[in-house]
Amino acid sequence: MSNNYYELLGVYRSEPAAYSDVPLSEIKQGYHAALLDNHPDKQQQQQQQTGSAPLLSIPLIKAAFAVLSNAAERAEYDKKLITGGGVAVASAGLPPRATGCTMDLSELTIHEDDPENFRWTSACRCGEDEGYVLTERDLEANGDLTSIVVQCVGCSLWIEVQYDIEEE
Repeated sequence: MSNNYYELLGVYRSEPAAYSDVPLSEIKQGYHAALLDNHPDKQQQQQQQTGSAPLLSIPLIKAAFAVLSNAAERAEYDKKLITGGGVAVASAGLPPRATGCTMDLSELTIHEDDPENFRWTSACRCGEDEGYVLTERDLEANGDLTSIVVQCVGCSLWIEVQYDIEEE
């Protein structure tokens, strides 16, 4: 999965600060290409031919474009991208109504195999045992927010995960 909304739309730069200079025309071009590449009909054909799961969901592509095409939201996003806070693609900027359900972080299975970056997972109804994956870094990057929206790795379903911020 892409690291940020720009990369999700096929816009790549070597440094986070360089994204601020990307012209809107390049973002629009990337948006249209991402929509075409990830159109459900095209994904269905690709899945039948290769057996691979869809790459990106249309709601995620639209969420990325909505943020990057709005000057105020883009400026805030760029600021967070440069400072490293709150830009996880997992959160997608979608409102809670776009999710399949709301869960508390305590309802997810915790994996403590990496003490530097705990991981939480939950099964999805599509059959993925660890369809929803959330990392400690995702939560830290989400800033002061107390919920994050996560897409299943195997389908286009989403969940909203709510959590409390613990002070260290």
